[in-house]
Amino acid sequence: MQTMPSKTQMPQKLILDAHWDKRQNLILGHAALGGGDDRIRLAIFGSQGVHSWPVYWEGIQRAFSDCTRLNVDEVANDCNECAQYWECLTVSLGAFLHEIGHSLGCPHQENGVMLRDYVSMNRKFLSEERNCVRTNKGRWGPVLTKDEPGWNRLDLVRFLYHPAFAVPGDFGDPEFRPPELRVNQGMRLPPGVDGGPNFVAVNENRLQIISDTGTYLIEIHVGEWSRLHYEYLPKKACNGLGAQRFIELDYDVLQKQLAPQWRGKTVKLEVLCAGFCQKSIDDLQKFLRERSSPIPGFGGHMVRKSEPLGGNNGNDIITHLPPNKRISMIRVTSAPPF
Repeated sequence: MQTMPSKTQMPQKLILDAHWDKRQNLILGHAALGGGDDRIRLAIFGSQGVHSWPVYWEGIQRAFSDCTRLNVDEVANDCNECAQYWECLTVSLGAFLHEIGHSLGCPHQENGVMLRDYVSMNRKFLSEERNCVRTNKGRWGPVLTKDEPGWNRLDLVRFLYHPAFAVPGDFGDPEFRPPELRVNQGMRLPPGVDGGPNFVAVNENRLQIISDTGTYLIEIHVGEWSRLHYEYLPKKACNGLGAQRFIELDYDVLQKQLAPQWRGKTVKLEVLCAGFCQKSIDDLQKFLRERSSPIPGFGGHMVRKSEPLGGNNGNDIITHLPPNKRISMIRVTSAPPF
């Protein structure tokens, strides 16, 4: 079974022949993954928990309250978190939502659906929780907002700029949804638009981030998770600064803004642009140190290595030019990736 939105080319698939083999203690025909590229993104999940899902909207409350024990001779107790029907519904539906998050570009996060907070997703629908075998906790309530799971803030910022979540009012703000980003090309930019981001190391302390479509999120990772981020929300919709075409980061300021326990450690930078592009720097301090030394450029000018000026990885090409000839033009032709 699959659903395929016509505009975003982002299908979700359930593998309907997934089934439990008790003899092997294994769910067969199962997959759980999400992701993709700039042409198509996909979320896939096995159907082994679908038996616990409600079949209509009015059945949601009953399904999330069903304490019937699962028969492990027939179906799986996945991760030992699905001992009852309502637990099975919460975990299987929540895990599928987690994979949809990956297809929308979300990585694993420190908390929220993109970790495993979805195991309490039932609290989004009910004012009280029934007895839970997983937590060995009896029936309790009322469920407060602080008890509910949710999406990490970084996920929400991604969704805000994702074309799948666009609403008609967004298109009245050309800075938020510019015309060149409305073309349905599988989240590809039209010719002539550089999505970026491009990085230029000014010196060992300052980094310039340049993007034609504008940067809307910068994540500063130390260790596994983002410990600090800068978000540039739409001006009209969120009273923010809007996606920025030019940003200059100061490494010393960044270090001061990090919590004390994360300072002085390797910083990984993740930069997301409104043109569906994302790029990372694995070690920001090393990048600034190696890329900030000036080198001779055209016409005797000194330049610094960057994506536009020799900073990308690749193979050098040596070309022999005819002697005693005046060069009037150099044209480079490249085939598009497939």
